[in-house]
Amino acid sequence: MTFQSAVESTAPVRDHFRAGLQGLRKADRGRLRYTSPRRLRGSVNVDQALRGSYPNDPRWDYAIGIRRDGRSDEAVWAEVHAASSLHVNELLAKLQWLRRWLDQ
Repeated sequence: MTFQSAVESTAPVRDHFRAGLQGLRKADRGRLRYTSPRRLRGSVNVDQALRGSYPNDPRWDYAIGIRRDGRSDEAVWAEVHAASSLHVNELLAKLQWLRRWLDQ
């Protein structure tokens, strides 16, 4: 399955797919390093897409699709913060939230 088709078949985020890294806030795009831009399949600002549905939850920041082989894509889940700005407990809460959301 492609990253784009997975996003578009997931109701809460279906309208938030963007090509390349366009789903990331402009300030965050420069924080990521990647060696093969052609492998970038798209991105979603998960935090923004789900803010209305989960306004008080510790939402994950981004999902990024990467072509892993000739047949399928893989989602990489990214939190983009300076290491000093996010405490471990906050990151763990976001990870627990992401796992619960993905299970739904």
